Amino acid sequence: MKIGDWISVVSIIVSLIIAISSWIYTAWTTWKNNSPSVIIAIRHYRLANFMNRYLIIKNYGKTTADVKLVTSEWVTGENEKIDLSIWQDITLAPNQDDVYYLPDWIEGKLKIKVKYSRHNSSSKSGQFNDEFEFNINKENDIELRVKNDKGETNYLAEIARSIQELKK
Repeated sequence: MKIGDWISVVSIIVSLIIAISSWIYTAWTTWKNNSPSVIIAIRHYRLANFMNRYLIIKNYGKTTADVKLVTSEWVTGENEKIDLSIWQDITLAPNQDDVYYLPDWIEGKLKIKVKYSRHNSSSKSGQFNDEFEFNINKENDIELRVKNDKGETNYLAEIARSIQELKK
């Protein structure tokens, strides 16, 4: 084989490696961008001197989510257990949400864990676990902490403050 033939073979191999890695990256980003994203948030509504509070579960993703399990526990305070079993075994379409009324007497920090998956998916890669923590008492400075599958914690207080300002 001549040197020109070797250069051709090497360039073909490099081209194949680039094409395969590009295909894998495209498949991964498509899968990631088209996954469900179930978020639980709290909304405060003030009517005169009375405050209404609601927990909202919403699918912000681009595909349907099957909510498998939703649990709650109080980090502080001696409140009664909140029964979020109404959200268990439900299906949320993209941008669909549901509301749960929080009684007036509750206060403190609430931790909620949600386990959901892609619609009709039984594979481990299509299952997600998220954890949310709320300070129920705060009206203008909502504290929201999200923990993803990798154990990384994201603080979304800035987004919550922006939402509060938009409501006013």
